[in-house]
Amino acid sequence: MVTENKKKRGLIIVSNRLPLSVKEENGTYKSSLSSGGLVTALSGLTKSTNFRWFGWPGKAIEDPEEQKKVSDALAENSAVGIFLSEQLAQDHYNKFSIAFNEDAWEAYQRVNEIFADTVAKEAANGDLIWVHDYHLLLLPSLLRERLKKQGKNCPIGFTLHTPFPAEDFWRAIPVQKDLLKGLLACDVIGFHTDEGANAEKEGQLEYEGHTACVGTFVVGIDPQKFNDSMQDPDVQKRIKELERRYEGKTVIIGVDRLDYTKGLVQKLEGWDHFLKTYPELEGKVTLIQVAIPSREDVKEYQELEKEISTLVGKINGEHGM
Repeated sequence: MVTENKKKRGLIIVSNRLPLSVKEENGTYKSSLSSGGLVTALSGLTKSTNFRWFGWPGKAIEDPEEQKKVSDALAENSAVGIFLSEQLAQDHYNKFSIAFNEDAWEAYQRVNEIFADTVAKEAANGDLIWVHDYHLLLLPSLLRERLKKQGKNCPIGFTLHTPFPAEDFWRAIPVQKDLLKGLLACDVIGFHTDEGANAEKEGQLEYEGHTACVGTFVVGIDPQKFNDSMQDPDVQKRIKELERRYEGKTVIIGVDRLDYTKGLVQKLEGWDHFLKTYPELEGKVTLIQVAIPSREDVKEYQELEKEISTLVGKINGEHGM
């Protein structure tokens, strides 16, 4: 028999950015679901699980009354906003993750502490807490400390949505021990590749008397959502248009965020090499690459977009596409 306590156990999802867009309309705010890989991967949860999603709402809101309005709008979609100043959000999100420096590291620590304070306060004893991605590597340890002081026992899981850094690069990070300490406070740590999940004892890592289970868990999609979309008349019409356009050709499709971690430049260079190596396949094989803009206010991402656009133009020009 399921106990009353287990029936009420909640799920708390924590990510740097909420999967919602917040817009002001006539003095009030409304929130709507935004796009993104994490949103797509977890969309199926909305049908089977009651959960709350904690994260930054994507804009700096310092006025307490405005924060209350935004919080009310987010609550309608089971979300809890963690408010950060513009400078703190920028230094944490757009600086520390790209190039290490002391100011950015301080911002990274401070944001993880703010997240820990908010989540620990809102969590109920026994709630499952699921932390996402490299922006919050310190959070599990900070959360564990705060929950213990409050007499709460909450299992903590973590999923890394990018490849774990190569060993030589990881060891060169000045604060890698701090990051590992934060991560190893989890009960379960999930990676996307076996390279990140290696452990001396299969499936387990021990640190300061705490054991974390480690595994490779590939993020999937909500298949029913895509099956339903296939029945849409507009989708069917578009499919037929594409079938006619690419009839007799082999089509390779890539859909990625415009992010340097996605290897888009390397993919395009590989495609160029393929066409040069097998010129007889020109016109018979087509690559369609969709790149969704990301962090458009960051210089490095602006430069990446220019590099990709230049490379696409060069490949299309040389191979007559």
